[in-house]
Amino acid sequence: MSSISNYSNNNEKCMLIIDPEAYSEQFPFKKVSNSWHNKFLYFGLEGAKAWYSVSEDPVYSDPQREDKIIDVFNNLLKDLHSKIFISLGPGNAKLDLELIKILKRRNKTIKYIPVDISDALLFWAIVTISSEVNVPFGILTDIEERLYFIKNKIFEISLRPKIFTLIGNTLGNLQINEKTFLDELSSVMEIDDFFLLNVSTITKQWKLFLDPRMKYENYTNSIKFFLTRGISIHTGESTKWLIKNFTKVVGFRHNKRINNNISEVIEIYDKRNDRLITRISRYLFENLVNWINERKDFQIIFSHQLIENNVIGDGFLLIKKLK
Repeated sequence: MSSISNYSNNNEKCMLIIDPEAYSEQFPFKKVSNSWHNKFLYFGLEGAKAWYSVSEDPVYSDPQREDKIIDVFNNLLKDLHSKIFISLGPGNAKLDLELIKILKRRNKTIKYIPVDISDALLFWAIVTISSEVNVPFGILTDIEERLYFIKNKIFEISLRPKIFTLIGNTLGNLQINEKTFLDELSSVMEIDDFFLLNVSTITKQWKLFLDPRMKYENYTNSIKFFLTRGISIHTGESTKWLIKNFTKVVGFRHNKRINNNISEVIEIYDKRNDRLITRISRYLFENLVNWINERKDFQIIFSHQLIENNVIGDGFLLIKKLK
C-alpha cells in the first residue's frame, strides 16, 4: 500500500505517491544495504543539493554541449505525439523542461510524471515542470528495483501513447545491468509507447588514460562533495575531511562489465575498503544500437550521436515498444 501526500502549485494540487518499500529503505537510513552505492548519493535534501551543484558545475555540464543536446531533442521529438511524459530520474529537471516544451507543440495537454528515489529532487521536478504542464503526481521510488510499482500507478491514467525518458547517462550509473533494466522497462510499457534514451558514448579511439574521470584534476569541489557524501553515509566520516584527503581515499579503476561489449566502465571506489561509490558506463554507440536491435520487443526509430572531441560524446535513441 502506498502513501500519498499533496503538493500545491499554481492553484493545482499534485499528489506525491510514496512507495513504502523504497521509502522504508530511504528514511531514516535504518535499513542501509552494503550493496547500495550510487543510490546513496542522491538521498535527502543534502544529496539533492549536492547533485544540483554538480549539475550546474561548468566542468560537469558545458552550456554549449547542452545547447547541442537540446537541438538533437528538437529534431528527435518534433513530430512525436505523446499524452504522458514519464521521467525516470529527472535530476535538476532542466532538460525535462526543454523536452516538455518540445512535446507541448504537438499536444498542449500532455501530462508529466516524474519518478525519483530522492524526495527533494522529485519536488524540484514537480515545481519546475508544473509551470508548463499538468503534473498529476510524482512517484518516490527506486527505478532500478521497483518499476512494477510505477506500472501500477501510471496505468491508473488511461492515456496513450506514453513516453518514458532516461537521460543524462542514468543508464550508465545503474547498479543493475542494462538487460535487466530494459527487460523490466519493457514489462511496464505498452505497445506503441516510446522510450527516449540518452547515454554517454565513446569512439574506438577511447583509452582509459584519456578519460576525464580517471584524472583527479577534473574533480571540482562540487563533484568531490557529491561523491564523498556516499562514503560518509557508510562510515560516518565528515565530508570536509574526506574532501581534504580525496586522493588518499578515492580511487578509479576500469571494469569491463558482462554486457555484450556495449560499454567501457569506470568505477569510483573507496581505496581503503574497496567499496564502490559509483559507476560510469560509456557506451560504444554502434554496439549499443545493434544490441538493442536484437531485441524483439523494441524498435529503434531514431538514433544520433554527438561527438564532443574524437573520444567522448552523447548518444540518443528513440525507441518504440512493439510487443
